[in-house]
Amino acid sequence: RATPRTAPEHTRPEGRYASSAQAAADFGDARAGVLDFARTTAADLRALIVPHPALGELDGVQWLLFVAYHTDRHAAQLAELGR
Repeated sequence: RATPRTAPEHTRPEGRYASSAQAAADFGDARAGVLDFARTTAADLRALIVPHPALGELDGVQWLLFVAYHTDRHAAQLAELGR
């Protein structure tokens, strides 16, 4: 996490959650959906190309790897806030 990034406004969670418990529950639901998709999809993930605003075009495999990395990044941020 050496390079700070500023998230686009539409992706920021400010004002979306009444509590951290609600945010954690929504995160858990989203994570479960990603894991279910990764386990069950029959799609050719290498052929599924979707643009990322900062990284350019990523295929489905790259997106799944990015989601894992991005989750770790946010977990580290939350750990820092908890210190």
